[in-house]
Order: sequence, then structure tokens, then C-alpha cells
Amino acid sequence: MPLVGLFRRARTLRGLGITEFELRNYGDSVSFLEQALASNVKRLEGPLRAETEAVLARARGYVGEVHLVLKPSAAT
Repeated sequence: MPLVGLFRRARTLRGLGITEFELRNYGDSVSFLEQALASNVKRLEGPLRAETEAVLARARGYVGEVHLVLKPSAAT
């Protein structure tokens, strides 16, 4: 879920990601934490970045990813 304005700041996205993790909304947590680590607005550095990466790794442990190949490609 991409955000705009104030919500693009890395620290804001990190806070949202950690909140979603604590609420056990792991998919949303992964999304916010990935955005936080990629954000150039008030970048995460040092221990804050390392802690964010650790929480992201834990959150990823609770979610899975499925890739589908449809044949024919126009199938729904």
C-alpha cells in the first residue's frame, strides 16, 4: 500500500510496519517495512536500519508468496 506526503518518511513507514507486525498483520507489515528500507526521505541508518531488517525477516517468516502461470495467458 504506497503512501504519499508525510507517510513516505522512512521512520513513519517503519512505525507503521512495526505496528502491523504487533497486530499480526504480517502482509501489511512486510509492505510497510520494505517501503521504509527503500525510502530516501529521512533514511534509516545504523541500528535503526538493522532493527527494521530484523523485524522484516521475522514478518516474512509468517507470510508466503504464490506465483501463478496461467495457460492460456488470457485465462482468469
